[in-house]
Amino acid sequence: MAKPYYDEDADLGLLKGKTIGIIGYGSQGHAHALNHRDSGLEVMVSDTAEYGDYSRGPRVIGEAVKAEMRKILGGIQNGQFAREWILENQAGRPSFLAMRQKKADQPIEVVGKELRGMMSWLKGRR
Repeated sequence: MAKPYYDEDADLGLLKGKTIGIIGYGSQGHAHALNHRDSGLEVMVSDTAEYGDYSRGPRVIGEAVKAEMRKILGGIQNGQFAREWILENQAGRPSFLAMRQKKADQPIEVVGKELRGMMSWLKGRR
């Protein structure tokens, strides 16, 4: 059986006293920052991220996406997703591993791995 995790399972102490900066833009940056702030963390949101949320977010998360998200939530609530995941694991994860590899083979992932290899401050944390 899968183990559910809740807010109290997260160790926010690892981030206490640190400032989290949300940079860039998109439909999620501002929302993630607000979630961090609401969790009691000190967060700085760039105006770029906030602008992206306002100006691009509605274009990304439109009615079709919201309808699909409701379907996905229904599959989680009725146990369909859990049953599928359990069967996937029992079968040795063939679809999961194929999807993982497909994503890893995308040019942005290949270049990202190469760039992270050049970042000495990340050594030992990967």
